[in-house]
Amino acid sequence: MKTTATKKTKRLRPKALQKGATIALILPASRLEQKKFEQTQEWLRKMGFFVVTYPHSKKTDSFFSAADKDRALEFEWAMSQPGVNAVLCCRGGYGSVRMLSLVDRKKAKKWTPKIVAGYSDVTFLL
Repeated sequence: MKTTATKKTKRLRPKALQKGATIALILPASRLEQKKFEQTQEWLRKMGFFVVTYPHSKKTDSFFSAADKDRALEFEWAMSQPGVNAVLCCRGGYGSVRMLSLVDRKKAKKWTPKIVAGYSDVTFLL
């Protein structure tokens, strides 16, 4: 019987976060009140992190933080920024799975490893 050797995949691991690291805050799913979003930014800054947010305006809708394509672009932006060390998804919900198919997979192959954190359906992005 002939066996096939398995190809080992190189694991890409992001560096651990330290004070001074840059965190991108995104909303890939449900919307979040602006006040809570700002409080999250303030808390992270007090913890010693730099915080960046998506520079383009997004039109919110009644449940999601924006249209599926806009949320996919926000995720791509956060993942493609070379100076960003971690991506924090501020809210879970149903929306991440809806926008995942719109993420450009060719671009994704060029992303540097980052910590991605979130809960609920954000695990589809992890």
